[in-house]
Amino acid sequence: MWKLINTWLTKLNNNLKTISDYFFTYQNQWLNLGLLTIILLFLPHLLYLIDFLFKCLYHILRFIYYLGKYLFSLLQLKKIFKKGK
Repeated sequence: MWKLINTWLTKLNNNLKTISDYFFTYQNQWLNLGLLTIILLFLPHLLYLIDFLFKCLYHILRFIYYLGKYLFSLLQLKKIFKKGK
């Protein structure tokens, strides 16, 4: 698992290094300004998307947890009433 995360972080780091090298190597200021504007405008949407996905995951896991508790309690009730007969 950690190897996968480390590989992913290494790829991300290399991509960011490539982008920063592109910014510093090519001195086309209008292109840099355009790219920076696009990145800064897209960043809040990306963070909101990540937040939304984590909230969805939280609610799905919560639903599974409570469904399991409910089904387990039904199973226990079934066992109790079966013993009574």
